[in-house]
Formats: sequence, structure tokens, C-alpha cells
Amino acid sequence: MFRTVFCVAVSVGAPGVLGSEVFSDPALFERLSHFKDVGVPDTKEDPVNKAMIADGTCRLLDVAKGDETAFSFWYSPESTKEVIDALAALPSTEKPSNFTLSAKKSLAPVCKRTQKQEVAEKDYSCRKGYDFRVIKESMFNWHRAVCAGPSESSWKGEFDPAYQPQQIAMGAGFLCIVACDCGGWDFPVSSLQSFAASLASAEETKTKICDELPWGLVDFSAVSSPDTLAAVAFPILHMCGCGRCADCGDENRGRVEGRPGLRGGMREEALIS
Repeated sequence: MFRTVFCVAVSVGAPGVLGSEVFSDPALFERLSHFKDVGVPDTKEDPVNKAMIADGTCRLLDVAKGDETAFSFWYSPESTKEVIDALAALPSTEKPSNFTLSAKKSLAPVCKRTQKQEVAEKDYSCRKGYDFRVIKESMFNWHRAVCAGPSESSWKGEFDPAYQPQQIAMGAGFLCIVACDCGGWDFPVSSLQSFAASLASAEETKTKICDELPWGLVDFSAVSSPDTLAAVAFPILHMCGCGRCADCGDENRGRVEGRPGLRGGMREEALIS
């Protein structure tokens, strides 16, 4: 189940600049074909990755205006189901051009309808609804895909990194969705879109994540609670572009760079000695 966590991810795009670079049609086919053929079947009992497939699919289609919340699918199984059903109904991937053109035509209206400016946190979030074990293993897998090298033992001889620009932006986006939510921060789609604004932006995003969360020192699979995960992920919140702190007191509201650091204390629980 956890292997699907990264493979299931897709990515993002800044309005008007993605089509020819990060989200070209070949990149769209690469991600959506995997979603349809592998991701959807493998996540029938995995709501964490199912939500990420829906989120990634719609960010790949780049129909958001930018002011929508990045939690449209993370907080809403109903919206997730709409996108997953539309994805599953796409024609066979055996004809790549037909599949890609059909996806762009049929998924765009579904994504426009389900990506919202505000979504109430009801039954699903970092702190409720989802199996936290799956959340932390997902964070481990996305982090590994972005930052781990071929010698990492958990690859088990099958090195499968996020090396393509759309894969980097995708993995970064999923890390940030969970990090911002666990920390109680708002998160606009526009922040996610910036990761895929250009090929250089995707590579810069990778560098920042791996500098702030060095592979081999940080282990998300070792965290024990949403609070611990939030503390471990704190170094990337500024890079992520989380917005206002929804759960902080007035003295802590504002941009992430203004919040006191959480690099000590709980963060050490997830460090590998």
C-alpha cells in the first residue's frame, strides 16, 4: 500500500506558464496514465492516497485560479470521489493521444467544480479521519522520492526517485499539504502552483526540501503524532508557502516566517542518530 504513496502523486502549475515546460502533454500522460492504471486500483482502501490522486490530477490540469484552498480534496472525500470516478472512466491508455486529449476534456470541468476557495474541515484532516500511520508512511515515501539516493536500502534495489520536474513538484506538493495541515496553517493553491512555474522552479523546490529535511537525518516514519509531524516538517513551511495559521492565537497569526521555530523538542523524535 505504501509504495503507491509516491507513485500516486502528481503535481502543480502556475497559471499560464506550465503547458510547455513542467506540464507538457507527455508529462500529463506520464502521470495520469499511472493514476488510472495503478493509482486508482491500488487506493480503493487508502483514502490518504486517493485524496492525493484527486488533488494531483486537478493541479496537473491547471484549471484553478490560484485563490482556492489546497485542501479541497484532502478535507473532502466527496470531492475526491468525483475526480477519482472521472479518472477511472477515461479511455484506455493504450492510445496515448486519445487518452491525453480525453483527460483534458473530461477532467477539466470536474476539477473546476470541485476545487473550492474554502472547504470546512469536517471528518478528514491530518488530525482525524485518516489513519495516521498511512499519513506518516506517505510523508516518508514522498520525502524519499524527492531526496534519497540510489544507495537507500528501502528502495530494495528498485531506485524510483522523483527526478522528472512534474514528479518533483508533485512530491513537494503532497509533503506541503500534510505539513501545513498538521501545523494548523491555511494553504492556497497558488503556493503549490509556484513549484511548477518553470523547470528551474521545480529543481529549486527539490533543493530547498532536501536542504531543510536532509535524507538520512529526518525520518517521517518515526513520528508518533500529528504534533510531532508538524514539528519535524516545520523547516519547510516557509518554502511551502503556507498562509495564515488557522489554529494559532492572535499573537502567532501571520506568515510562517514570523512564527517561533519548532526545530527543537519534538523534532528530535524523528532524527536518526
